[in-house]
Amino acid sequence: MANIKFSAFTQKVAQADVDFLVGYTGADNVRITPAALGDGIYLPLGGGTMTGVGGVVVPDNFKWNFGTGSDFYIDYDGTDATIENKDGDLYIINSAGAGITGKNIYFQSDGGAGSVATYFYLDGTTGSSGGYTIWPDDTRIALGDSSDFRMWFDGADMNMRNYKGSLLITNDQTDGDIIFRSDDGSGGITTYFQLNGFAVRTDVLQNFRVQDNIKFQAGSSGDLEIYHDGTDSYIDDSGTGDLRIRSNFLKIEKYTGETMATFNDDNAVNLYYDNSKKLETTSGGIQVTDEVSIGTSIIHTGDTDTKISFGTDEIVLTTAGADAVTVDSSQDATFAGKIIGQDSNSIQLELKRTSSGTDGNTSIKFVQPLGDGFLGVNLNGDLSFGTEANLVNNNKFKVDRSGNGTFAGRVSAGGASSPTGGAKLHVADGIGAGLEVIPSTTNDKVTLLSYDRNASTYQTLSLDASDFKFLISGTEKMSLASSTGNATFAGEVKADTHFTSSDTNVTLSTNSDGTVFLRPDGKGSTTAQSTFTTALASIGTNATFEGDIEVENSTDGLILESPDGTRYRVTVANGGTLSVAAV
Repeated sequence: MANIKFSAFTQKVAQADVDFLVGYTGADNVRITPAALGDGIYLPLGGGTMTGVGGVVVPDNFKWNFGTGSDFYIDYDGTDATIENKDGDLYIINSAGAGITGKNIYFQSDGGAGSVATYFYLDGTTGSSGGYTIWPDDTRIALGDSSDFRMWFDGADMNMRNYKGSLLITNDQTDGDIIFRSDDGSGGITTYFQLNGFAVRTDVLQNFRVQDNIKFQAGSSGDLEIYHDGTDSYIDDSGTGDLRIRSNFLKIEKYTGETMATFNDDNAVNLYYDNSKKLETTSGGIQVTDEVSIGTSIIHTGDTDTKISFGTDEIVLTTAGADAVTVDSSQDATFAGKIIGQDSNSIQLELKRTSSGTDGNTSIKFVQPLGDGFLGVNLNGDLSFGTEANLVNNNKFKVDRSGNGTFAGRVSAGGASSPTGGAKLHVADGIGAGLEVIPSTTNDKVTLLSYDRNASTYQTLSLDASDFKFLISGTEKMSLASSTGNATFAGEVKADTHFTSSDTNVTLSTNSDGTVFLRPDGKGSTTAQSTFTTALASIGTNATFEGDIEVENSTDGLILESPDGTRYRVTVANGGTLSVAAV
């Protein structure tokens, strides 16, 4: 481009090498025109209207500078156009239609299809309600180097979309809220929920609906879930802790308002059926109205081998892991142990099968309190009375099928007690006299006791495996050894006529003068066989024998006493040899 030259301010000065001609045409105008345009384009210096239709053309890299220090300029560098302000604010003002209808400022650019489109505009038509910046439908507000966050209205819905990182919505105002509002269903606006920055909580002010199979989760690992699967509703707690529902009074109702359950603090829990209370907890347990239906068992807490089980037409009571009572479909009850009354004065009924002993069969017993007495019947047909729980080993009286009665203890009649306390058979007259049979606790001895309690005297006859004894007032008067047949008397032995042995027909007799005779029947006279000159109670030193003195066993021998009082046993050995030894 050639230099700009100023002419002598005359019109139509032709210069072949001048692109623009600036000329002065008078007091008001400066002419700026290419040489080829001729007359007609003028720029008024003092203000006014520029004439002509060709416009003003500024070459590339030509800046329009404004301000003393060129603080504002407009430039085109051949590629891009620049509007730059270097000092103060930059105002773009459209005052057209001010106070009437208002006009807009449009920001337009190529739409990507070879045509120009409005990207947004400043709406000047809103009047006093405030200005709007309008983004037409489907124009985006994009933030981020790669347009990572975008907002736009697509003609139907408003869209906000973040393509990178997290979307943070923050209100830094102290105690400020973030409020979410929408239509209230009637054309108005209402708050649905808000982030309450003062109370530090989320307030939900309208109904909160979660779709089927969408879960409300609580806990860092989502341990608690509440959801509806389209058919059923669930509250799932999958954590290791408890699911606690806490209230001073908790009431569970049907959706229509009918009561299903109530829970009172420090009081009863009530369960309802069709709005009617059926079960109530009390301080002592539970109270049930109407029936109780059990599936299989009622089990004792902490003791699983104690329970009540329900089978097909059967009820079984189990204790310590063993069936104690069974009630079958025939209404028969089978007891494995005793039937005991509620209090200490009740009679016990025991149904028992024993495996050993004389009564080794199933038995029925009626037992006194504390187990100190019973009446039993077993399948052998025996009727037994006892004082212990064991029917087999502690029978005190038994009547068998043959009618025989066996007593293990005392048999009393007449109402008097035994003075010795050990009698097994006791017959009394009710006044003070009686007869008792007393067994020994240390051997096989049996004692017959006749007593007169009023006179404090009694007589005893004792029988055991070795002795037969007779006592009067505790003093032994006669003893008979079973091994030898010898009888020992502590006093006199008297007979009206004589004593006779039944097996050898030997007779011991006495006459009126006190002479004692010992003889076999038919042998001599009453004075011929053996004459004792003194009475039996005091035999003297002289005795007359008419026959031999015979000792059957030589080891027993014949004992003789010498004048000095020494006693000697004389025995005989085989062959007739005599031996004498001091006793």
